[in-house]
Amino acid sequence: MIVNRLLTPLIWLLRLAAFIALFGLALKNGDSIQLRFYFDQVWQAPVSVVLLVCFSLGVLLGLTVVAGHWFVRKAADRSD
Repeated sequence: MIVNRLLTPLIWLLRLAAFIALFGLALKNGDSIQLRFYFDQVWQAPVSVVLLVCFSLGVLLGLTVVAGHWFVRKAADRSD
């Protein structure tokens, strides 16, 4: 319990430092990039937005895969 009370502020300080570092990175990389798709379609967006979209899609895909395994396992547990 005492260790938990001592580590909680440290964990929040690390989270704050990570947020500030990533926010600074996003501000420094605010230049627009062009994503070229098929049929001459072009999407212009800041680098940070493109990274955020790619990260969000990766998290969504990962959660979908895990949820599929979780439902299969739960169904197998019910049948036993």
